[in-house]
Amino acid sequence: MRLLFASPHNYLDQTSGAAISTRESLLALVRAGWDVRVVCGGLCDDPQMKTTGVLQKIAQKDFPCVLRKGSSTVRGQNATWGEYNFKDSGIATSVFITNDMFASSNRALWFASPSSEVFYRRLSKALDAYNPDIFATYGGDQRNALAAETVRNRGASTAFYLHNLEYRKPELFKSFDSVIVPSEFAKRFYKEKLGIETVAIPPLIDETKVLADSNSREFVALVNPALEKGRCFFIGIARELGKIRPEIPFLVVDGRAKAKSICASSEGRALQNLYWLPTTDEPRDFYKRTRVLLVPSLCEESFGRTAVEGALNSIPVLVSNRGALPEVVGDPRAVLPIPKRFEKYSKLIPTPEEVAPWVELIVKLWDDDALARELAASEKASVANFSRKIVEEKTLALFEYLVNQKASEFRNAHSPDEPTPS
Repeated sequence: MRLLFASPHNYLDQTSGAAISTRESLLALVRAGWDVRVVCGGLCDDPQMKTTGVLQKIAQKDFPCVLRKGSSTVRGQNATWGEYNFKDSGIATSVFITNDMFASSNRALWFASPSSEVFYRRLSKALDAYNPDIFATYGGDQRNALAAETVRNRGASTAFYLHNLEYRKPELFKSFDSVIVPSEFAKRFYKEKLGIETVAIPPLIDETKVLADSNSREFVALVNPALEKGRCFFIGIARELGKIRPEIPFLVVDGRAKAKSICASSEGRALQNLYWLPTTDEPRDFYKRTRVLLVPSLCEESFGRTAVEGALNSIPVLVSNRGALPEVVGDPRAVLPIPKRFEKYSKLIPTPEEVAPWVELIVKLWDDDALARELAASEKASVANFSRKIVEEKTLALFEYLVNQKASEFRNAHSPDEPTPS
């Protein structure tokens, strides 16, 4: 069976949970014998990413790569492009980068530009040449839905990976046979907000990259210090903990947001005992040094990949009461409050009273190994539902159903009428 995934967003982007999750599900299909192809662009979650950064991602994978260059005219404007073709662990991949894809950190400008049409022309050619059994995508551009409608009319199935809670237009999903969300929380959210039915399949986590073979238990860690991930709430926690337990060190791991963003506020610059690690393709690099993991998200999380990874490593994970995080960790002791005044992109620094439950529990876990092991074991049992084996089985079952169901529908719709008796 053949699947083609396409998106202007780069599916090798290690700062994007959506890209990581999508690639892992595609690799699961390859392991099951599917013929999988990708046509993607270079857009990454990191707004500072440039063409060279995307090419470095390709080079780091050590893929033999064939470059094809060209130019196209759209609306009287010339757009040059490069198409990088390689095999990614069995996935036939084309990364298509136009000359202006990184001209601005404002993504909307590129999606409205003539050169974005060049990408979708390339996608149309790939669909014609490959003729997939399933077309899959993510992203809010209406042209994704138009591509889906084209392949549906040919008898193929369509699937949309809906990774976050940001979509507000139900009509975007009318061309898709299945909309895949990462949690039961996200499933309920989209049923209530947009009236659409979805299928909840957790992101597939490659445990070989995540599980550390040892743990020095050095740090209280935060991954991806973005505003919506609780950067400023974290600053408040670290500030208060620094007053009473200055010997406890913090580790901040770059994601889409960088550790240096903490220095944007005077409170952040004043923090002591703060360490930093750059973005890595191997999360076990920082989990092997983490004693307590913090996920103080201000946004309504659609899943909680970092929380699951931490729990798989038997690390006690403390999460906010936002979105799917309570569902993921399972143990209510690990779910801590964040006041409603802290909205998604809040830059407010919390008061000592607001972070007190977090500080108190961190100290208890740091000092009491038995409590830390008990909480970690409880959370690890909860995330067993997200094991690679279980998620792979769900993924394969869904895509096989979509192919078989669509083939049956297409045959029935195009079968000749029964002859009328004379």
